[in-house]
Amino acid sequence: MDVGLSTIGRVRRRFVTESLESAIHPRPRPPRPDKVKIQGEVERHLIRLACSDPPAGRCCWTLELLADELIALGCFPKVSRETVRQALKKTRMANSTGIGRLSELYWLFRCANREQK
Repeated sequence: MDVGLSTIGRVRRRFVTESLESAIHPRPRPPRPDKVKIQGEVERHLIRLACSDPPAGRCCWTLELLADELIALGCFPKVSRETVRQALKKTRMANSTGIGRLSELYWLFRCANREQK
């Protein structure tokens, strides 16, 4: 059988502390909350924000700055840099070192912003 040692330990512990039935048929896991925090309009706002000019005194947006800005704008009471990274990764805008080079969405928003000015 292809079973890890930690799985064997958990099943054994359930058998000893509960019963054979609970060891064989573990209780169902509770439903997870919606995993994707940033979606829809907030996601579009994040992309526009990441494509905009960074704050004064900064050469580029960081994940921390973007998370702080989303909080300041009232999009979330709190949001982590990891949540922002995952949202940008979903749109292929982030790389392992942070925002880095933005994808084609960057240029689409840049061109749209220039046309409006």
